[in-house]
Amino acid sequence: MSDESTWYTAVQGRQQGPLTRAELVARIRAGQLDRQAHVFTAGMANWVPIGSVPELAALPDRFLHAPWEA
Repeated sequence: MSDESTWYTAVQGRQQGPLTRAELVARIRAGQLDRQAHVFTAGMANWVPIGSVPELAALPDRFLHAPWEA
């Protein structure tokens, strides 16, 4: 998927977007999203966890922590 794709996120029942891929990655790197946050973009049949999207799951684990978990 290209950097021009439009993404949506859902965290704790709240949908956010549209976001560019760069904005989505920035939120992941800032700790605002983790592997369990759901995302959706064109071509997907359903919302899926970030950890199941190959291009996002490939980000280093330090960017995919769970910021709201103790």
